[in-house]
Amino acid sequence: MKPVIFMNTENLFKMETSVVLVVLIGLPGVGKSSVCEKLPLYLKKRCKTQTINIIHVCYDHLIPLSVQVKFAQLRQNGEEDENEGENWKSARRAVYSRVDQLIECLTTKNLNLFVLNFFSLSSTVIENDALFVILLDDNFYYRSMRYEYFQLARKYTIGFCQLYIECTTEVAVSQNMQREIRVPTIVVKMMGTKLQPPLPSEHKWESTTFVLQSDNFEGSDDIWNMIHQCYMSPVPPLEDRELEIAEARLQCSRSVAHQADIYLRSLVGQVIKEAQLKGKVVSGDLSALSRGINAGRQSVLAAVRDGTLCFPYNVAEAVNDDNREEFQSFLECELRKKLP
Repeated sequence: MKPVIFMNTENLFKMETSVVLVVLIGLPGVGKSSVCEKLPLYLKKRCKTQTINIIHVCYDHLIPLSVQVKFAQLRQNGEEDENEGENWKSARRAVYSRVDQLIECLTTKNLNLFVLNFFSLSSTVIENDALFVILLDDNFYYRSMRYEYFQLARKYTIGFCQLYIECTTEVAVSQNMQREIRVPTIVVKMMGTKLQPPLPSEHKWESTTFVLQSDNFEGSDDIWNMIHQCYMSPVPPLEDRELEIAEARLQCSRSVAHQADIYLRSLVGQVIKEAQLKGKVVSGDLSALSRGINAGRQSVLAAVRDGTLCFPYNVAEAVNDDNREEFQSFLECELRKKLP
């Protein structure tokens, strides 16, 4: 994780921040770490006079792969293990906290030897008037994982962008098998089903995103232009706390609606099977029953999205392991009210 240092020709008077966060997105095996190795070489062609430090934060080096794999396998099998889940979550929280401290150190120039040592950085990196690119090298397959770093960029008014390495699950599995340290194939496939690609049209905070094909590392000029734009236009702070609270609630409502959609879809098949087992439907009526259940599902989901469905207070803003069962029971009850 030692920084790569070279010089930059861009005029510093254009820079509104000295730090840019680059979040890498992609399945295991698509070449994220390889991009992190190649990117400084490409950027070097565009840099000549101003010092710039590339800091590679590799999650696989900071969170044991065994912990990541175990947690993913449990999720894939629909199993729960409080210890494994907490190990994974606490490990990610620890990395996030260190990145937070690192940004504070870089932006304020206040020496923090603990965090600099954690990232294998010398204290001299903050002594000069330098620029920084922090490459966050992880799968980041959930949008919520990326959004918390966008919030961090806004907290310090620094640059934020995303580099999405696009690849089919089949190709990712094949390339993963060629790696010295491999992620189990079942885990790669699971992540492929859960990956939430950037959607700038729906989430404005994802607007600064570059899509890179895994088999072709081209577009280095575009990547540098994106990063340079982030130096010139960092994430602005919210004007007041009320806006931040409103945005946080909006993100929570989107998350709740997304999880509601997933669970309601699974309920459709369950309700149809129940009706068949109880002899309440014959094959000729199956299509009509399916249409009726789906209409009920869409009605409940619409109420979730527009805020007219009142959830119990403890599941209204976020769904977690503690309230998931109540959340699902509530949705099932609401769906059954809509059935013919």
